[in-house]
Formats: sequence, C-alpha cells, structure tokens
Amino acid sequence: MMPRCLAPATLILLIAAGVAADNKAAEGLVKRVAGEERAAKWFRFETIDKDVDGKEVMGLGSQDGKVVLIGSGSISLASAFNWYLNDYLNTTYDWSTYEAIFPEVLPLPPSQNLSRVVKLSYHLNVCTYGYTLAFVDWPYWEKHIDWMAMQGINLPLAFLGQEKVIERTFTRFNVSFEELQHFISGPAFLPWFRMGNLQAWGGPITQHWIDARMDLQMKVLSRMRSMGMKPVLPAFAGFLPPAFVQKHPEAKVTQSADWNNFPGEYGSVYLLESVDPMFQNIGKAFIEEQTKLYGTDHIYQCDTYNEMNPPKSDLDYLAASSKAVFSASSMWQTWLLQQ
Repeated sequence: MMPRCLAPATLILLIAAGVAADNKAAEGLVKRVAGEERAAKWFRFETIDKDVDGKEVMGLGSQDGKVVLIGSGSISLASAFNWYLNDYLNTTYDWSTYEAIFPEVLPLPPSQNLSRVVKLSYHLNVCTYGYTLAFVDWPYWEKHIDWMAMQGINLPLAFLGQEKVIERTFTRFNVSFEELQHFISGPAFLPWFRMGNLQAWGGPITQHWIDARMDLQMKVLSRMRSMGMKPVLPAFAGFLPPAFVQKHPEAKVTQSADWNNFPGEYGSVYLLESVDPMFQNIGKAFIEEQTKLYGTDHIYQCDTYNEMNPPKSDLDYLAASSKAVFSASSMWQTWLLQQ
C-alpha cells in the first residue's frame, strides 16, 4: 500500500519541478533582456495549465504593482513577455540589435489570455548556417535563442556540430580525420557540403573548428531544450568521403549531379545507393554517434537531392531512397523537409 500512498505526492513534486523549470528558464530570459534589476522590480511569473483544447496559453496581468507574465510553459511565458514589450512598451527585441527600450515606470496591463494558434513554429533554414550563422559564437546564439522563444518558436533547426558526428561515424568505417579533410568543406560552405552539392571547397577544415562547433552545439541544444523547444537534428543523407569509396570498393555508389560547375575534386560527390546494406549501417552509426553527443528529440532533417536531379526518376527508385533514409534508425519519428 505504501507506493500507492506515495504516488500522489510524487506526482505533485514532479509537476512542481516542471513549473519551477519553466519559470526559471523564462526568468533567465527576462533578466537577460530587461536586466536583472528591472526584471526583479517589475516582473513576476505565473504558470497555468493548457486550455480545454490542449493548446498552449500565454497571458498578461498585474499584481502588487508588477507585470504578471502568464504561460503554460517556458515558450508561452517568453511569448507573453514579447507581447508586453510590443503592445505596452512599443518596443521590439529584434535580431538586428537584440535590444529593448524600457521606460522608468512600466505600465500595468489588464488581465488577458491567448491560446496558441499553431502547435509548432519552425525556424531557420539549412543555408542560414552558411549565409548568416557560419561564424557566430555563444553570445550571439544566447540572444538569438531568447529571440526565438519570444516569437513562440518551438521547433528550431539545430545544425551546428554535425561534422563531429561525421568524424565519429566514419572513424567506425576506417576513415581518418586527415582523409575527411578532403571531404568536409570550409566553415562558410558547410550547408552545401552537407547536402552533397560540393566537397572540400574552402577547406581544409581543422580539428579545432570541429571540436569548437561541437561544444557550441551542446550549449545551444541545452538552452533550446531548457526553453521547451524541440531541436531538429541532421541525419545521414547518403554522401560519402572519397576515402570511404576507395577502402570499400564493394559499395554501390553513384556521383551526385554536377552543381554549379565546381571543378573535379570539389564536385561530383559520391552518393551511396539506398539498396546497399551499408546505407543502413552508416545511417544507424550516424544517429548513434549523434545521440551520444547531443541527445535527440526524434525529429530529423536531411536532403539527398537538394537542387540536383536523382540518378533515376522512377517512383520506385525514389521511394526506396526515401525509405533507406527514414529506416536507418529506430530513433526516427519525424522527417522534416523544407521546400
């Protein structure tokens, strides 16, 4: 009988811990944006249940001269803060300045709640990690993740640090880091390397860079998850380093279609055929190594034919290719594709 008596108390403790974690994450965000003194003086936090339809809820109110930020989770609380800034202070925390302007005395809002309209809000593009984010560091990411949370984003693309996963994966198949330097591109071109459009261009990549991006990815994922986000991670799309093909001549490979006329050693990336049993072996190894490093929220993104025509256009071939990617690990639940 004792476990039954303890169960309700245990449940209450777990719920309380969840509420405390939501509040702590949101409080940290408000302190970073508003400053610790202003956050303590003017804001308090209230966590509530989702609405009757199971939707997340954000709200505003006031109590004892303070602005009350109301939400059913960290993202909702952060969104309520953004709502207050926009509608009551006429200021925007944008991704150009990451600054908000506060008056000396803050107006108190009336009590009001809003339910979330869509369940998931996705953010970032695979190419953004080259165009915009190739060289940014943790201070930038910390501000940008705050901005994401304030916009209600809960499904961000998290593509940092995957070259460490590639390194660890192909080590299992007897490919050295020095050999991978003839495969992995330089930092500014990594999105197109990851999609098989090019290889080694702008390289060679260094071990220091790969290890530093791994460390940064760990920080980014920790903060995203603390805010209640579900980061989207990469999966194995089928692209192979030249050294792997040399060491495994039995592998069934084609070469990706030429993309933007990159010269020989930088273009025509090797692509492992989906029917080859090695596709499953490498795909599983990739997810295993990535999960060891970064955990998983079971949502993955990869693209085998980005701006390239497949070797064959018949539907059976394309279906087999997609099935090979998706079935490479039991970790998969959702495959996210961008158009």
